[in-house]
Amino acid sequence: KFFFKSNQTKFHTVSQLERKMGDWQEGFCGCFSDIKSCLFSWFCPCLQYGWNAEDGKVTTLIDDSSLYVFTPHHKHNTHLTRSLSLHSMMNTLLFIGFCIFGLACVAVGLQRGAIRKKYGIDGTPVMDFLLSCFLGCCVQSQNAREIHGRS
Repeated sequence: KFFFKSNQTKFHTVSQLERKMGDWQEGFCGCFSDIKSCLFSWFCPCLQYGWNAEDGKVTTLIDDSSLYVFTPHHKHNTHLTRSLSLHSMMNTLLFIGFCIFGLACVAVGLQRGAIRKKYGIDGTPVMDFLLSCFLGCCVQSQNAREIHGRS
């Protein structure tokens, strides 16, 4: 288990810290409750990033809300049978660009922050960035599960 030191010199486990942050309906280490998002987050994170942007209707890198008018939004498609809309394709390509320059954690951290803002979840940009840098695939999987759990 990971331990974090708080201001009161107590040590908290990750699960205690999550409960303290509150409002995340999906646990950080609950990847196996949705095996598809877990696998896509680990083996094809570019697609998962694009789908999270589309499904959650969160804008992190591209202000493309007008694209929803021109592309169908498939709410309940599975990851294996869904197509890429223009919205998710643009976010996927932009994520690949961030990966090329070693900045994938910045994009994932921004997306996590946008999801927190949309759903009113407590947290800080610093924690989003740190989690995204060291556990980016887990963050993407949690983002996907949170979006689907709230839709």
